[in-house]
Amino acid sequence: MKKIEATYRIVTPMFIGGANQKAGDGIRPPSFKGALRFWWRALNWGRFQNLAELHKEEARLFGAASKKVNGKEVAGQGKFLLSIEPKISAAMFNVTNFSPRSYMLGQGLWDKGKLTREAVSGSFITKLRFREGVADADIESIVDALRFLGLVGGLGSRSRRGWGSVTIERLMIKTKADQDSETVEEIELPSDRASYEEAISAYLVNASGLPPFTSFSSASRAVFLKNEEKDSLKVVDAIGKEMGLYRSWGYKKRVFGQEAEQNFKPDHDSILDVTQGISIDAPPERLVFGMPHNYFFSSTKGKVDIPTRPRNNDGGKKQIKRRASPLFVHVHQLPNGKHVGLLLLLASEFLPEGTKVQIGGSEVPGMVDWTVIEKFMRRDAFMEGGNA
Repeated sequence: MKKIEATYRIVTPMFIGGANQKAGDGIRPPSFKGALRFWWRALNWGRFQNLAELHKEEARLFGAASKKVNGKEVAGQGKFLLSIEPKISAAMFNVTNFSPRSYMLGQGLWDKGKLTREAVSGSFITKLRFREGVADADIESIVDALRFLGLVGGLGSRSRRGWGSVTIERLMIKTKADQDSETVEEIELPSDRASYEEAISAYLVNASGLPPFTSFSSASRAVFLKNEEKDSLKVVDAIGKEMGLYRSWGYKKRVFGQEAEQNFKPDHDSILDVTQGISIDAPPERLVFGMPHNYFFSSTKGKVDIPTRPRNNDGGKKQIKRRASPLFVHVHQLPNGKHVGLLLLLASEFLPEGTKVQIGGSEVPGMVDWTVIEKFMRRDAFMEGGNA
């Protein structure tokens, strides 16, 4: 029998809990398993490039919902059992209103000038116990996903914006031959910044074309921030500042106390037209950062939520209300204790072909421009070069 133990450090405040969303409920195995499945899919699309085959393999490894076979209910068990040993605590932390930090929290976690939930900090050990007879290739596939989750991923609310980032600190495979003997294999992890960047870059050319869901492909991009910080929240602040300056129109031409760049004047002007009942024929360029995409004009008190009534070309049978951001922000703790920021773009088919998005009284094509995010990743504050 083989077991895996993976030790993770919570690098930035994590907003996670049970059904009642209380941080004290800890990190539940289903939450971790869901994140592990996500990164397994992202890593393995290039190997299959067929949705049916990928889903079949995922269900075989991770398990699936029960289904009827020959009239009997059969549970689709996976290849392993998973448990978590947390060493965590929960508390509020310091956030200033109208700051890069509050900007990265978003409306769900930051409301009316205050944090709405406690955050988890600390570490945890994930333990996987594989069933007898599981092939080594299957175990290696899971090990790869466990490792990668701890290099680029996170858990909880707003994990794509850097909150709840985790760093893998140790990864072991334990093989028990009998009751008295056990061998331990340590899986090599990045030992410095150079090996960390190399580990990420190795996955960036994985499959050609845009995949049908969030995964690695030739369209993936990664940028590592120039500066390393002792405080992980300073990395969140640095990325939040640049994102706010790049995306925001500003209040009285100011963003975070600086002169607003106002990079997306056509977005501002066209959505302002929508608040006045004027039709438009294209979505905002910033839609590529994710939906819903909301606007509020302090000068007129006009408000627009995108989408308002999203639908595709089948007459509205399928509602598309949300699209998670394809841009992942991760804060990674290096072995020397310092923290580096990662911007990871996993481009995919953002909306199904033929999708229309309802914006006010206008129905516009659901098309996006990936260069909008790529341009953001090339800002001077981030590492020059890279592959963005």
